[in-house]
Amino acid sequence: MSKEQLQAFIEKMNDDKELEAKVAALPKDNMEEAIKAGIALAAEHGYKFTAEEWDAFNAAEEERPLSDSELDLVAGGGNKTTTGGVV
Repeated sequence: MSKEQLQAFIEKMNDDKELEAKVAALPKDNMEEAIKAGIALAAEHGYKFTAEEWDAFNAAEEERPLSDSELDLVAGGGNKTTTGGVV
């Protein structure tokens, strides 16, 4: 199933800094073109999925609650103005 292909590609991207850089360089001003380019890039690495599967995967990820490790990445951020001067 392509959902597994998409998840495997994301895991590969997270482990491969060169691939991650290529994904980061995809166009950001046109989401449709970025998705097409991302799908083509994934295909070059042996992963196959459609734009519709990409959209469905992203929609499911947006609905998923953050894990504890993901929350740790965004937690904190206090400063003097948000902590009443206590650091």
